[in-house]
Amino acid sequence: MALRTRSLDELRGHTIGFFEDDGLAPVTAETRAAVQAGAAALREARFRVEPAAGHAGTAAQLWWKLLCSAEPCFMRRDSRQREAVEPIFKEFLEIADVLQH
Repeated sequence: MALRTRSLDELRGHTIGFFEDDGLAPVTAETRAAVQAGAAALREARFRVEPAAGHAGTAAQLWWKLLCSAEPCFMRRDSRQREAVEPIFKEFLEIADVLQH
């Protein structure tokens, strides 16, 4: 399928939603500032930009569901490998286990 090129005016007809955090993981002041700066830059470029805070939970759920559906990519079956994984990845695997069941 060929990629469809859209004009800026066509793209500006859509609303861009953003959120500064997903309510699950804290963000740094720098991250919050970067998101706000990005939203401001899009507004200055005449895009319609609105906070999507009410959808942050849904976005996070979709993210985890998509990421966790790639189960074969993760070391779930070999506990020796799992123990060698960095703590943040181990935490991810624990969350993935909960979401998968």
